[in-house]
Amino acid sequence: MFLLDADDTIQYVFLNHIQGKKSSDVTGLNLTNQALPTQTIPKKIRDHFPNLKVLDLKSSSINQISQDDISPLPALQILILWNNSIKTLDGNVFAQNINLIYIDFESNALTNTGTKLLAPLISLKYAYFQNNICTNSFANNDTAIEKFKVQLSSNCPPSFDMLIGEILENTIFLNKITSIITEQINAQPEG
Repeated sequence: MFLLDADDTIQYVFLNHIQGKKSSDVTGLNLTNQALPTQTIPKKIRDHFPNLKVLDLKSSSINQISQDDISPLPALQILILWNNSIKTLDGNVFAQNINLIYIDFESNALTNTGTKLLAPLISLKYAYFQNNICTNSFANNDTAIEKFKVQLSSNCPPSFDMLIGEILENTIFLNKITSIITEQINAQPEG
């Protein structure tokens, strides 16, 4: 059990652990059937559960998920968001969660996903996206995963706002690289 404040930030955890265990030993967290006020993943999960590998939030009234929600959980291997109200998934959501093996977005309201949503997930073995507006598919082996990545980007194309965001991210990155190269060139002695 834990105490959430008004913006779904975990303030305090109180549990009956097995003797000698503490919250940092927890590797799986099941928050099924929660009515989360902000309809997002609770904040500061990692502060209390730094070794979390499984996060189950099925049927918890979640309507959005962002990179900031799950990037603090780099060891995460299983993410279950079945039966929520998620409509979009930006292309960078999983950028810091390359260890994900199993994701479940079945029975949401997905209409759009970012262009490279699943690209960083090199260990992905199971992807469940049935019963969504833009897709009714799943993949549960390496060959099916590769086909599904293409199918998802085709069936659930990015929205205009997502495309603008991705272009801006790439522009900022290219400007930074250009700046570094220019500094390197200018720092070299003339000769």
